[in-house]
Amino acid sequence: MYYIKQVETLSRVTLSSPLSLSDREILTPGAIEFITRLHTAFCDRRRKLLARRSLVQHEIDLGVLPDFQESTKKIREGIWSVRSAPTDLVDRRVEITGPAGNAKMMINALNSGANVFMADFEDAQSPTWMATIEGQRNLRDAVRGVLSYISPEGQRYAVGESPATIMMRPRGWHLVEKHFCVDGEPVSASLFDFGLYIFHNARGLLDRGTGPYFYLPKLENRFEAALWNDVFIFAEEYLAIPPCSIRATVLIETIPAAFEMDEILYELRDRSVGLNCGRWDYIFSYIKIFKKFPAYLLPDRRLITMDKGFLDAFVTLLIQTCHRRGAHAIGGMAPNIPIRDDGAANDVAMEKVRQDKLREVRAGHDGTWVAHPGLVRIAREAFGSILRSPNQLGVLRSEATVTRQDLLRVPAGEVTEGGLRTNIDVAVRYLEAWLSGTGAVPLYNLMEDTATAEIARAQIWQWLHHGAELDHGTVLTSAVFRKYFSEEMESIFQAVGPERYRRGQFDLASRIIFNLVHESDFTPFLTLKAYQYL
Repeated sequence: MYYIKQVETLSRVTLSSPLSLSDREILTPGAIEFITRLHTAFCDRRRKLLARRSLVQHEIDLGVLPDFQESTKKIREGIWSVRSAPTDLVDRRVEITGPAGNAKMMINALNSGANVFMADFEDAQSPTWMATIEGQRNLRDAVRGVLSYISPEGQRYAVGESPATIMMRPRGWHLVEKHFCVDGEPVSASLFDFGLYIFHNARGLLDRGTGPYFYLPKLENRFEAALWNDVFIFAEEYLAIPPCSIRATVLIETIPAAFEMDEILYELRDRSVGLNCGRWDYIFSYIKIFKKFPAYLLPDRRLITMDKGFLDAFVTLLIQTCHRRGAHAIGGMAPNIPIRDDGAANDVAMEKVRQDKLREVRAGHDGTWVAHPGLVRIAREAFGSILRSPNQLGVLRSEATVTRQDLLRVPAGEVTEGGLRTNIDVAVRYLEAWLSGTGAVPLYNLMEDTATAEIARAQIWQWLHHGAELDHGTVLTSAVFRKYFSEEMESIFQAVGPERYRRGQFDLASRIIFNLVHESDFTPFLTLKAYQYL
């Protein structure tokens, strides 16, 4: 272990990786002490909230399904609003996302013409130590206006004069940073990512007329939002920056959080700038939350669209809630990406993106997400065709009523052999890339990240454990699954070739996925199992 002994609290810190000279620019003594103080102040509370998640899930497993809580009815029915958005977050019609650890992708995203760039330390990034620290270095340089990249071919990339506004997404409360321990305990990955970013950049951002802006992932209730709010207050006081400098958008991507949107906004009301429809994690959460009940069996992923069932209700309720409180309602990510070598297929894919973005703006969203610079223009044109002002805060959607039953409604559709095979293929291929250090992976002309891989392995688990009947009448048993799994692994081997297969992590990825889908109880997050191998 590598010990740090330089200022007051640092004797409590151990690092499991040596620090290079460039690493020490990020993990300075001051930054390490700040993270240590965050850990000391909030680690016990975080641990209790994670235990609460398990208790809530246990109640759901016993049949106590999610509902709007009577104890917070006054918040839902009260007259209040969030603080107005800062100037550079008033218009958020197109937001682009990408892994923080890739300098070239970050530069291209900042130069893409999007209003906002969300630098991701979560679903689009494999949390290797190198990528995590490199992501912090890239953000520091971007804030200072000096971020650049030279490709192996000698081409230089640099940030232009009018880059997108930066928002940063730390990892979720459930994850730890195993390379950084305080008193022998790995620190919260949320606090680690947040702490390094705000420590190095808060002043620089404020001096440039912007601010430390965040996306908060995987929240499940108002208590977790309140924890973030207190972390923000602590950081503002510690760093001596003005109160409410920190602003945040919460991703609503879990079923429990959907029943507490008002409450989550209320806890963060002085710092909230909206909610986001985290569509892929939301589908994953639906499977995970209702894992015990065959009545909530979902069809193939391609059939679970945003205009059907529980997703349609989710969108309507999020827009209603946000606009009633003066907060932005941001749409989700279309999975399609540009197809360079097939013009006809690319036209079809781009039309799917356009229709998805038109659906969002017509529903009342204030903005949307894209994962590729080539989609910014399409999204901007779709929103611009209807949106004549910076946002749609005046669209209240008061004509619609969303009930508990609406938020639980299963979309129609079948479970198919093709859907099962695709899930096996995507889960293994994505996890292999993640284990190799890549968190955003183009597969079959779709951009896959951790959330979509979670859908794939969760659907396999759900279908297998409830004996789903496939489209040709075959009941999915363990023996049937083994046959399909073996065939898909052979297909992957043939597709990538023996040399690529040998050099990669395919055997490990396949073993992890196979074991996960056969576990008697559902593992809450794929990354909790896989992180030990990074």
